[in-house]
Amino acid sequence: MLPPILPDATINTIGELETFFANNNLNQVWSRGHAAAEWPLIPRLFRPNLGMANNALRCENTMRARFTLEAPSKRAGCPDFRDREGWMLLMQHYGMPTRLLDWTTSPLIALWFAVREVNCDGQDGALWLLLPAALNQFCGKGDGICVFNSPEVELLINAAWGGAVPPAQVAIAAAPRHVDVRVASQSSVLTVHSDGTPLERLHMMMVERGGSCLKLLLIPRNQKAYLRKSLARMGITLSEVFPDLASLAREVTDYVTAIERSGLPRSDASRSGRAE
Repeated sequence: MLPPILPDATINTIGELETFFANNNLNQVWSRGHAAAEWPLIPRLFRPNLGMANNALRCENTMRARFTLEAPSKRAGCPDFRDREGWMLLMQHYGMPTRLLDWTTSPLIALWFAVREVNCDGQDGALWLLLPAALNQFCGKGDGICVFNSPEVELLINAAWGGAVPPAQVAIAAAPRHVDVRVASQSSVLTVHSDGTPLERLHMMMVERGGSCLKLLLIPRNQKAYLRKSLARMGITLSEVFPDLASLAREVTDYVTAIERSGLPRSDASRSGRAE
C-alpha cells in the first residue's frame, strides 16, 4: 500500500535519479530512503509498533535519563551533561527512539538506505525528498534551515528533559553539529518533531494552502539488487555509511561469502571488499 501521496517518479537507475534532480531544478533538498514505500515519515519514538506512542513523553524521559547516565562508561568523548542537543544527536545515531527523523543531503546515501536490506526486496521502496525551508516556513520557523541549538529546536528537545509539552503538529528542519563520525559520514540533517503527526499530513495541509514540502520517488522491488550493485561501484557501502570496525567486518565477510558461493576466481587479498 502506497503512502497517501502519489509518486512523482519511478527510479530504476542512478542515472534516472540524477535526471529527476536536474529536470526539477532541485536545490537544498534533503533525502530519506525507506525499504518499504508504505512506511510513514514518523520518528521512532512515536511509531505505534514500539508501544511507546501513548506515553511518548514519559518513555522519552526514562530512556534519556538512563542513556545519559550510563553512556560515559561505554564511550569516550560523550557530550557535557548540559549539552542536551549533543545528547539527543548521540542517542539518535546509536539507535534509541527519539523525536528526531534522519535525513541526508546526499540522495545516493538515502537511496542506499532504501535498497540495503535484502529481506525487503519483495517490497517497493521509497526515496523521499524534503524541501526543508518550505517546511520551516509552514511551521512558522522562518524561511531557512534552523541550526540545532536554535531556540525553536531547543523547545522541542527540552521535552526529553521534562520541559514543557511542545505544541502540536510541528516539525522543524535543522542542521546538526557533528557530535559523532556517523553524522558526518551520512551527511546527516534532521527534522525535529513535536508529536507523532506524519510529515505526509503536514505536506497535505500545505498542499491545501497551495504549497508543498515533499516529493516521493518510487523504487521498484525488482530494481533493488541492481541499485545496490550500482551504489557499491560508486563507493556507497556499509562501511562508508557506518564507518566503524563492525561494519567493515560485516562488509568484508559478505564480500568473501559472495565470492565463495559464486565460484568465481578469488580476488587479491588486499582488496577493500567492495562489490564489483
